[in-house]
Amino acid sequence: MPLHPRQARWFEVRVPRDQTVHALEVLAGTGSVQLEEKGYQTAPCVDADRLQRQLSRFDELLRRYEEDLPSDEARPTPVLEEPERLATDSVQRLQVWSSELLELKRRVRTLEKRREELTLVAECVSAMKGASGELVSMEHATRLLYKNIFFCPKGQIARPVTDDRILTEIYAGEAHDFWLVVGEPERHGVLDGTATLFGCSPLRLPDWLPPAPEAQERELATRLNELNTALKDRRRELEKHRTDAGIRKAIADMRLLRWYRDITITQTPDHTACQVTGWTTAPDPDTLQQDLAGAGITATVIFAEPRGDLRPPVQLSTARWSRPFQLFVRLLGTPGRTEVDPTPLLAVLIPLLFGFMFPDVGHGLVLAAAGAIMARRVPAAVILVPCGLAAAGFGVLFGEVFGIPGLLPALCGCPLEHPVETLVITLIAGVALMSLGMVFAGIEAWWRGEGSTWLLEGAPVIVLYLSAALALVWRPALAGSAIAIIWYLAGVGVLCKTGAGCMLGRLGHLFESALQLAINTLSFLRVGAFALAHAAFSVVVLELAQAPDQPALQALVFVTGQAVVVVLEGLVVMVQTTRLVVFEFFIRFLRFDGRIYRPMSTPPGARSGQPEDSP
Repeated sequence: MPLHPRQARWFEVRVPRDQTVHALEVLAGTGSVQLEEKGYQTAPCVDADRLQRQLSRFDELLRRYEEDLPSDEARPTPVLEEPERLATDSVQRLQVWSSELLELKRRVRTLEKRREELTLVAECVSAMKGASGELVSMEHATRLLYKNIFFCPKGQIARPVTDDRILTEIYAGEAHDFWLVVGEPERHGVLDGTATLFGCSPLRLPDWLPPAPEAQERELATRLNELNTALKDRRRELEKHRTDAGIRKAIADMRLLRWYRDITITQTPDHTACQVTGWTTAPDPDTLQQDLAGAGITATVIFAEPRGDLRPPVQLSTARWSRPFQLFVRLLGTPGRTEVDPTPLLAVLIPLLFGFMFPDVGHGLVLAAAGAIMARRVPAAVILVPCGLAAAGFGVLFGEVFGIPGLLPALCGCPLEHPVETLVITLIAGVALMSLGMVFAGIEAWWRGEGSTWLLEGAPVIVLYLSAALALVWRPALAGSAIAIIWYLAGVGVLCKTGAGCMLGRLGHLFESALQLAINTLSFLRVGAFALAHAAFSVVVLELAQAPDQPALQALVFVTGQAVVVVLEGLVVMVQTTRLVVFEFFIRFLRFDGRIYRPMSTPPGARSGQPEDSP
């Protein structure tokens, strides 16, 4: 179980300008690279203004043609050209595509309009039932005679004009009514106004319409079939245009360039190439060099010392089983490179503390199931799974199943029957945890090169603490306390070179540390207290459930009470577990002076090479 955070190394990559986009894709895909926002050079390697102009045009085209663009985006192909040129070419391709799209849509609309007009004419011919030969003469109006035929909404018109100087006839079609009118030219305005009032529109008659009704039907059917075929071809062409592979690639490339735009890339000092700088958890430069070379990228990778103002990030434990418990560490910050990473230990410690305070097979399994379900929406809820299973395990030891006595044998006895033993066990656990925290502090001092100082000042505190705790049950252990005090005083004498003030300060520190340790240790009594409270709460719920006379009410009270126990007590126990870990354990050895390692995000549409168990 590694306890040392993995410190990232500073790396520099020199890469040709036309390969920077693909190089960044490859680096992001490794999952082992974090770029540094503070670049080493002031000269950017990309014309950001030119790139941004093309991205703005791309966004405008996306907004304008959102409904026509392909829904499935192509995966970006390796970009081996200058990003500004790629952006310009991609936008130009989009502009040409959009112009062709508009022309195709215009053709489709024209064919649809012609089909609609001929469909109305065919309906009119069918409605006139052999009298449609008169339609041919409707196209030959004279100065002395007004002729027209209107199509109207079904049932909206019925002999709207009664005038001896106007001849009208209404024919009922399947979807429309057709109104044929003939009259004097001066009646033109009245007739057109009446048609508009009833929602009618003039029917456009083709000039090729034959005079015979049978010939009209045949010709209309032929023309409609031709229109349907042409329309189907144009729609197929339009759909093919919408899913064009070239346009899908252009969209993917532009979204890749948007991701690329937000990354700081600078020129090398000789202005002949681009330089990518940042942090990596790769074991050596050759690992990154091989990844880049495998993608056909000519690059040089080196590990170097970073500037003094840059603080290396650290990577905490990334094992799948311990990763959710990073949440507790990050409540206060990130351990530095010379601090212990307690994440793997928390994966064991937190479920044990939680389970001891909430020991019940039924409640634990309910919590574990709830955590598994909630984790789909709230990933942090997965912590409830090991905590619930631990609670179920302690429930087996204490014979607790929803507080119902006798369902399981109490292998370790019921907490209510052994309250003193329960509290003593938790007190011993507190002493062990506090001691472990001080040992971690010694390990950190050794990593910082301050091991000799810790041996003189920190180590005797551990001996004093353990001997004083042991003396509560075994008086001879006080001799160890005396030895620890002498040890500490001797160490203070060696460390203090400035006189009495230093010695008094360190003695005050010893008194403060002893008082804090005593208070923090006593805080662990709450673990046993909550175990007792849980058992008492379960008894209360059973008593309340037995009060009603009706079985249905008894069941309702029992289920409601168990739900209250799971939700309310589970929340309180989790808060207490967090408090013990953060404020009693962490303060013994953590200073949180580090910053977390965050691998760079992968571009849109690309598969991440980042391992599943990375943060």
